[in-house]
Amino acid sequence: MAAVLITTMGLVGGLGTSAAADPGPGSATKDLSAYQEAVTTGQSVRSLSPDEIRAKGLDRAFPNAVLITIPPRIVTNGEATVLPSKQSSGAANTLACWNHSWWVGWYDVLRGQNDVTWCANGTITYTYANCWGYDGGYPSYEYLGCTNSGSYGVGYMTWNLWTQIRLCPLWIPLWGACASDDNFERSYQYGWLGQIWG
Repeated sequence: MAAVLITTMGLVGGLGTSAAADPGPGSATKDLSAYQEAVTTGQSVRSLSPDEIRAKGLDRAFPNAVLITIPPRIVTNGEATVLPSKQSSGAANTLACWNHSWWVGWYDVLRGQNDVTWCANGTITYTYANCWGYDGGYPSYEYLGCTNSGSYGVGYMTWNLWTQIRLCPLWIPLWGACASDDNFERSYQYGWLGQIWG
């Protein structure tokens, strides 16, 4: 069971950093600056083993299916998005499942994440997405929520998932409001052979 882990560092768009002297502990300016420098995004992709598929009950609708492991594949922008047809593959009596997790934020303090599972036996047969987050209990950061919205492609050959995660790196406890929030949006398309376009 192979897993792929990709992590990138980047700045939050639209936020500026200040070159002013350190204003001291607990300052909103210091917190925001640290947030900008430490924002990370990453993802993890793996196929589920037959034992995991059985343990999660993902094979219940297909009791006679042969449970197989197909390595997931992140498809780059330059590759074609043509999917082989299920009729030519002979995959109707098999079942494979995959997990894709991605996250954004300040990893140990303020983070939003989406955990996705999908299965296929020639077409997409099962999909699940759970977005969540945490703010580490710090008073000046706040996880504001997330949204998932999905749809299926023609013939259930793909599943399209749009996710928005809202994080607040500058929460004002006195006001009970966010002075500056960040909306991170991602769209991925999941294929019946473990492909991920994004």
